[in-house]
Parts: sequence; C-alpha cells; structure tokens
Amino acid sequence: PQQQVMAGASLGLDYLFLILYPLCISQACRYLAAARQTGVSSRLNAGLLIARLQLVASPLDAIENTVLLMEFVAPESMKQWATVAWCCAVPKFFIIVIGLLYISIGFSKHACTVPQSGFHRD
Repeated sequence: PQQQVMAGASLGLDYLFLILYPLCISQACRYLAAARQTGVSSRLNAGLLIARLQLVASPLDAIENTVLLMEFVAPESMKQWATVAWCCAVPKFFIIVIGLLYISIGFSKHACTVPQSGFHRD
C-alpha cells in the first residue's frame, strides 16, 4: 500500500513536470535556432522543428501516466494497456533526447562564439 501511494504521488508530480519540461526544452531550442540563424536557414528550421516536437512529448507523457495510473485501479486489464504506455514512452524519450542534444550542442557552439568582454589575458 505505501509503495502504491508513493508511486501515485510520483505520477502526480510527473503531471506537473509534463507541462514544464517541454516548454523549457522548446524555448531553449527556439532561442538557439534564432541565435544561430545567420546565413543557414536549415539550422533555423531544424531548431524550430525540434522545438515544436517537444510539445508533442507532453501529450505522450500524459497518456503514458494515465495508463500507469490505470494500473492502480484495474491491474487485471493492464496487459492490453502496457503496449499503449510503451508506444507513448519510446517516442517521448526520443523527442526529449533529441531536444537535449540540440541544446547541448547549440549552447556549446554558442558559448564558443560569444565574445568574453572584460576578461583579458596578459
């Protein structure tokens, strides 16, 4: 019983985060796409596509969470729903990883091109 309460509370918190993380990742992708748009429109398009895809991760996460919550209510019917949860979780994680990779690469490139004012080596 205590494990079920903890799992339910964890899923409840996940509903909060499924709103926050796609917005944060999406905004970071949009920022980097706009910052890197000088001359290469394909980078801008890729960044904006990845930003939009992050918003698809949220409903996938919500469906996955709902299916997992259903396991507490009717565990006997979960066999048919386990596939639905898996089919939502796999693309969700793929989309998130692509966004985080874009951000990591973009910020590392952006950090290398931003001039460091006020710091001089003699």
